[in-house]
Amino acid sequence: MSAARSADLRKRKAELDIALAEANGECRRARRKVNDEAKRDAKAWLLSPALKHTVLVIYALADYTAEPAAKFLQNNGRKRHWPEKTEEELVAIVESYFLEVDSAELADLSDINDPSDAAAMRAALVYVEQWRLAKWTARQNLEVGVAPSTESVLQRLEEQRVQLPEAVRPRAIGTAAEPRARVWAGAFRNRWGGKHARIRVRDDIPMAELRDKVCQKSLASGHTQIRLSQRKGGAESGAESRSQIWCQEAKKLRHAGVPK
Repeated sequence: MSAARSADLRKRKAELDIALAEANGECRRARRKVNDEAKRDAKAWLLSPALKHTVLVIYALADYTAEPAAKFLQNNGRKRHWPEKTEEELVAIVESYFLEVDSAELADLSDINDPSDAAAMRAALVYVEQWRLAKWTARQNLEVGVAPSTESVLQRLEEQRVQLPEAVRPRAIGTAAEPRARVWAGAFRNRWGGKHARIRVRDDIPMAELRDKVCQKSLASGHTQIRLSQRKGGAESGAESRSQIWCQEAKKLRHAGVPK
């Protein structure tokens, strides 16, 4: 083999070695990226105690309706760049925390006048009051046939806000004359997006267990006037009276020492 041919082969081999090293480097970086994403995904949706408390308070104050708590989870997940979850998955998270929490702890957390976690209560009320406002807006559209103006929406929000205990009351948003308040109103409409009804609870959640949990909270907090909202055929149907009956019956059985 000629010297020129040998030199050419050595040059090509060196180039191939460089290309192979670069390819191996790309593979290693790709594997690290996949592993890092897997680790990040594994850590995602592992809520801190503060976030869990907020979810539970929202769920309790919203009459055990999952929508506002699921919305809270969705927005916090996006802020933290967590993998997206469907509405059903978010509802499942909310319900799982509810079914796991101790009844006495839930009663303390959701005591609006003396909450055990005031920061969670304040954060929760932001979403609960927006959810209530969204439901009011929907009723105006459906029952009155009028789309509330920005001024009406902001006025209604303020009426709700001032009824809350001052210690946990969300900040005032302002009036329609203020640019900041108009921006908030636009964000509010985008957040709730015309879907103001509750998200359907998964079919595989045992209602008996859910009712029992609600009644335990009711008994622990010394009252039975707790609403367990339930939708049937797209409309709420006698939930308040049914929940009162359930809890009253549960209380009688407990006093009699009879297991439910």
